[in-house]
Amino acid sequence: MKKKLLAVILTAAVLLGTGASKRSQDETKLMSTFISNFTELGVYYIDIDEITNQDLIAFGIGHNVINNAKSTVKRCGLKNCEYGPSLMSGAAVKASVKKYFDVDVSNETLDTDRLSAEFDGMNYHFNAAEWRPNTIYYADVKSVTRGKYFVQMDGELYNVKRKSDRPALFTAKAKPYKYNGKDTWSIITLRVEWTDEN
Repeated sequence: MKKKLLAVILTAAVLLGTGASKRSQDETKLMSTFISNFTELGVYYIDIDEITNQDLIAFGIGHNVINNAKSTVKRCGLKNCEYGPSLMSGAAVKASVKKYFDVDVSNETLDTDRLSAEFDGMNYHFNAAEWRPNTIYYADVKSVTRGKYFVQMDGELYNVKRKSDRPALFTAKAKPYKYNGKDTWSIITLRVEWTDEN
């Protein structure tokens, strides 16, 4: 009887361990996707205390162009679209920024060295084709460290078209929080160190 009881306990322990491992793997995949939302845009440095409103707008537009184009990018209906053939609502930009940064961005015309978008009070006017990077790197979270108020994620970046191409390491800190009732994270810092010339 004792042997049977011990066997049952050991089986339960194995099953519980397997379940915990599966949950950990699932969470690591979600974390990798979370960080990839920044790196796919070529954003390799973030400090929430230093980030500007222009940085946030650029992220909001770029994120939607790459991930939500069908639902957020519309064609300009004017005969002469002075600022580009694409439209995106300011609401879509604000929602993406809030989800990933937990910051309420102020919509305004974007004017940077690389990209621009004219805000008309409701929509952004731009050229979506200019926002799609030539090379995209995704994040692969390898280790997770939990602090009292944040989670640290460490791992590698890899080329989407060639997964063996892993030219950089990264470390990121994020704050666990709820967005629209769902558990997620908001970014605090991101640092990327290129281990290969790029």
